[in-house]
Amino acid sequence: MKFNFVSFVSFIMLVSDLSATQWSLSQAIDRTLENNPDVLIAAESINSANAQIQQARAAFRPQVNLHSGYVSTDAPMNAFGMILNQRSFDFGLDFNDPGRMDDLNLSATVSLPLYTGGQRSAQLNSAKSQSRSAAHFQEATRQNITFAVVRSWHEIIKAKKQLIAQEASQNAIQRNLKNAGIQYGTGKSLRTEVLNLEVQTAQANEKLVQAKLALDLAKLALFNLMGEEKIPEGFDIIESAGSVPENIQVEKLTAKTRPEESAAEQLLKAAQQQLQATKGNSRPNIAAFASYEYHKGFEVDGDGNYWTAGLSLNYPLYDGANNRSKESIARAALRKAQENYRKVKLAVAHERKSTDMAYQNAIDSLSVTQKVVTQAEESATINRNRFKNGVILSSELIDVETRLTEARMLRAVSEARYQIARADRLRAYGLLTPESI
Repeated sequence: MKFNFVSFVSFIMLVSDLSATQWSLSQAIDRTLENNPDVLIAAESINSANAQIQQARAAFRPQVNLHSGYVSTDAPMNAFGMILNQRSFDFGLDFNDPGRMDDLNLSATVSLPLYTGGQRSAQLNSAKSQSRSAAHFQEATRQNITFAVVRSWHEIIKAKKQLIAQEASQNAIQRNLKNAGIQYGTGKSLRTEVLNLEVQTAQANEKLVQAKLALDLAKLALFNLMGEEKIPEGFDIIESAGSVPENIQVEKLTAKTRPEESAAEQLLKAAQQQLQATKGNSRPNIAAFASYEYHKGFEVDGDGNYWTAGLSLNYPLYDGANNRSKESIARAALRKAQENYRKVKLAVAHERKSTDMAYQNAIDSLSVTQKVVTQAEESATINRNRFKNGVILSSELIDVETRLTEARMLRAVSEARYQIARADRLRAYGLLTPESI
């Protein structure tokens, strides 16, 4: 077997990718788009639609059938027919009792529909529209899954930052508890000051446990999207450089049609063609045919061959209103497709407006929360020194520490919400790709 160096390197890179404990966002998106069940289902929908196109095209091609069989009988009518087919007729034959006859038959038949009332063209066009719809649906699925990965990714970052905030809060409270113990030992404060901070320490420990659980759940959600059953040991994400992505200006967004709209539009066209195909059932059908047969008998040692060719016309005059019912079903399907298309367009317009507002709100929240964190950090620094010098009570310091932790937690939420709102806005305008994030 010839050694393929390129394939070997690709295999090593794939194994390395799957066993890596640190993932970048682009790696997570690529892996998800390769392995997510929804993406794979969408791909199979395209394969199915393409197969339907081939099936529709087959109606334009001639149909060739081969047949072979062997029969033995002493029935007078059948036996007489075999004698004629084998061209072995004899005037001395007893028609009432020709005796035992056998026949080996080989035949080939060719048929070609010439006119089917427009059914073939309509069915082919419908299949093509369904294939295009499946392709647009796949693109929509890929964008939705990409957004889901981005959202899960930033949920992990948010959970990490909140965990760091809780750890910082726990460390600060422990330092404050140590200072309170020193002050109590020197008689500068009451025992209640120490007890208050001990209670605060226990609460901080509980919040730290909850923050760790939130981080584990966020990681689990990401790997569920990837189609993986478990999280690799020591898994962590590689965060970007930390710069906030450039603001998206609405006027710079191209008026690109969402893949969901395109998919619904193609389904509408497919329904229109299906109605035309159904109407073709009431129109005449014309076909050409030709056949060749060879017969061989062993009882009389006769053989013969002959051919047949001609045209056939089939015109359904009355079918018990069966086709009328089929047309009613096709019209109902067309109306459903029309309303579905309208529904999708309304949903897309609503999503664009709502994501515009959510994105602007996220931008505003970023600037506000940064100021809140800066003020809370300055206040915490001042009040820790004041508590250390015995100027304020532990209850006041606890309030300050709580506000700082809440400000940091809020900042983490705000940063994640901005990144998610930005990706959601790109998705709403049909522009979300791994390169645009």
